[in-house]
Amino acid sequence: GNKYIISLTDVLSKFVITKAVRDNTTHTAVRFINEDVISKSGTPRCILTDNGTHFTSTMMDELIKQIGTTHLYSTPYHPQT
Repeated sequence: GNKYIISLTDVLSKFVITKAVRDNTTHTAVRFINEDVISKSGTPRCILTDNGTHFTSTMMDELIKQIGTTHLYSTPYHPQT
């Protein structure tokens, strides 16, 4: 079964994409961005994430470079970001 929910919110339109996933690994996050975000909505100009290890990994850095987008990290303990 699925234990986690991964989501993306378009800041401008407030459109939300969510998916139930089995784990919270880098591979799952990269697959979500490729299959559920880019393939359906296009490449985002900027991706804002927390500092979780699945977003700060080499694999995620490679994806960000490959798609040519900017990756920003939210400030810890600052829920407004």
